[in-house]
Amino acid sequence: MNAGNTVKRLLKLFVPENVLRLKRCIGIVRSLHKRFDSTGYVPTQEDMNQMALIRRTYKKIAVLQMPCRNIAGMGLMYQWLCEHRSSDTLYLFYREYFEHSKKIPNRFLEKLICRDLVDMEENLPFWLRVLKMCFWKVESLDFGDAYSSGIRISRQFYAGKGAYRYDTDSRQTGYFSFTEQEIREGDEILDQLKIASGNYVCLFARDATYYNQFYDGRFLDETKWANERMARYRDSDIERFQSVAAYLHSSGLSCVRMGAAVSKKDTLAHMADYTNERRSDFGDVYVFSHAKFFLGDASGIFVFPLLAKKPIAFTNVSSFFSAGDSQTEGSLMIYKKFYHPSDDRYLTLREILEVHVRLLQEHREENLTLCFWRWLSENGYIAISNSEAEINELAEEMLQILDRNVSYTDEEVILKRKYKSIMYEYIIKDQFLAVCAEIGAKWITKNAWFLGSSSSVILSEKSIST
Repeated sequence: MNAGNTVKRLLKLFVPENVLRLKRCIGIVRSLHKRFDSTGYVPTQEDMNQMALIRRTYKKIAVLQMPCRNIAGMGLMYQWLCEHRSSDTLYLFYREYFEHSKKIPNRFLEKLICRDLVDMEENLPFWLRVLKMCFWKVESLDFGDAYSSGIRISRQFYAGKGAYRYDTDSRQTGYFSFTEQEIREGDEILDQLKIASGNYVCLFARDATYYNQFYDGRFLDETKWANERMARYRDSDIERFQSVAAYLHSSGLSCVRMGAAVSKKDTLAHMADYTNERRSDFGDVYVFSHAKFFLGDASGIFVFPLLAKKPIAFTNVSSFFSAGDSQTEGSLMIYKKFYHPSDDRYLTLREILEVHVRLLQEHREENLTLCFWRWLSENGYIAISNSEAEINELAEEMLQILDRNVSYTDEEVILKRKYKSIMYEYIIKDQFLAVCAEIGAKWITKNAWFLGSSSSVILSEKSIST
């Protein structure tokens, strides 16, 4: 546990909770006044009347810091709101951008998030005065709330207390709801792609094209090393999904290639090319909301099937530092393998988790996922993507689960339980998150070495510190 959490726990023993909460409330209001300038504002009588009404009506005022830096942060905040929204709370929000990008990753998702919320930036002086008048009611909501929720879900899941929460009924769309006009527009997209609701699978192979288009040139120059690491350890090739598309087609299911922007634009057999032919912010939400399940790489795009409560089968997973993935219940996953050519050895699960724990202790203020990939690079490891056969087996297992005819061998059951046991052992050591999913049965059986003991080699390699 980090020093900050230790201090907080000690304070709780000696300082009354209501005093600590009041201190937090005052701190929130002060920080907002520093962030936003309201100099010269004189409230009208109408303003004062409205402030008094707000003061009488609501028990709490929650200020939401909406993360517009990437699609995953936006999606997880929406999930948190959907699960924790209270009718006696007034929700205000403002947008948090990266300095290097003022773009919104998905305008339609922003529209859904902001529904029934108040944009405080449209009348900042007024809302700052409201917060000052009702400071004891104020609380702050940011990505940390979703992150904390993810920690709780992840620990419960790996302790054997979590349950799958996807919708098998293709008519269900989870947290998303659509107007009659939006349904007509969405069904037109499905018709143009020649797919039927509930009878197709969304496929996704992550590459760097979207990342390079979303952020500006200065940022990309400064983080060129990060792009190189992602290409080496995170990305995959849509060609590896050709075989599974053929398999799903033979099973009576269509396939749709998803993604905002991709490098390979060639027509692919048995795949409707939504990305290059029909992609829109609204379409991202609607197409995922009516799929049978999602099969693809772990990336921000996963929030669409997550929020639509569709089953998810992750491929090419390469890191555990993802708050979003930890909140994905009802999932399967398989990993990339990290191989050291000189030593002819692979990293085991325990070795990977040991590195993650140490990175948290030494680089807590940095991007821990990038730190992990940097560590792999400096220590000479290469990433081996999932094979076509591995992806096919994962899709087959997901179909069996959805059709309720899945059965596992004794060996598969033992290995699946061992995997969850190891994950739980490490996930309670510190506040880092793992993908909250079952391991693919065929993958772990063929790679049982992955669950082996941590070797001494890991401790003698280059230091994590840089």
